Amino acid sequence: MLEKIKKSFRSASSKNGSYSVGMIALVICMVIVVNLIAGQLPENVKSIDISDNNIYGVSKTSKKVLNKLDKKETFKIYAEKDSTDTRIKSFIKKYTALSDKISVKWIDPVLHPAALTKAGVEKDTIVISCKDTGKTKSVSFDDILVSDSYSYYTTGSSSASEFDGEGQFTSAINSVTSEQTEKMYYTTGHGEAAFSDSVTKLFSKNNMTTDEVNLMMTGEIPDDCDLLIIDGATSDFTKDEVKLLSSYLKKGGKVVTLLAQTNKSMKNLYGLLKDYGLTVQSGYIADTERS
Repeated sequence: MLEKIKKSFRSASSKNGSYSVGMIALVICMVIVVNLIAGQLPENVKSIDISDNNIYGVSKTSKKVLNKLDKKETFKIYAEKDSTDTRIKSFIKKYTALSDKISVKWIDPVLHPAALTKAGVEKDTIVISCKDTGKTKSVSFDDILVSDSYSYYTTGSSSASEFDGEGQFTSAINSVTSEQTEKMYYTTGHGEAAFSDSVTKLFSKNNMTTDEVNLMMTGEIPDDCDLLIIDGATSDFTKDEVKLLSSYLKKGGKVVTLLAQTNKSMKNLYGLLKDYGLTVQSGYIADTERS
């Protein structure tokens, strides 16, 4: 009987079966080892972006900012972690893993409602702060997952049309680590256009605060003006205002002038532009293929 058993193990089918069992065991061992290794990898290596529009991708510009980060940053997330949108949670993990200077803390507003009052924020908000500068900036989930308001008005339901996690986080880090904030003024009193919300948000993301100035009323350009914008004036500036603009420019000031259609004489403003080699021509520049 013993000899029969030995012969059966020496048969071809037995050898094949033993080989299969051995291969299965080897594969299992390999899977275990790979999982152990993967478990030790940083989040930015483990996370592979397979989304349709690369929403989890982090640009070279943001990576440079994170690599140069020399101050400790804290991301306090006032939200229920389990119910937070997976896209936001995944991006927070990937982004914060790119710098060892960033620490993350989740604060459940249901369990700790007083925390919202203390921080002065609403739920589903990320407060990014820097202890060294003492500055903080809040980022709402609605600023990360931007809803399509047009779709809401046309269909009655809204859906996220844009993911701006990278832009919001990098802007916030720049803001809280910077020792100074750029100040931009826009002129009023000449029929100028008002900035849209989207434009104002872009300035804010680039660490610039905005304010208005009426040169006729103030008689001066504020000392903290880093950039002055004349946005589509439809009536001319006075000679005194032009003198203020000219003096500001000669001292190294920066002025952006956006032109608008007008039937009024703009002799003074256009004369200032001409002093700097800019001649205004009548007519339009049009993109006939798209507009």
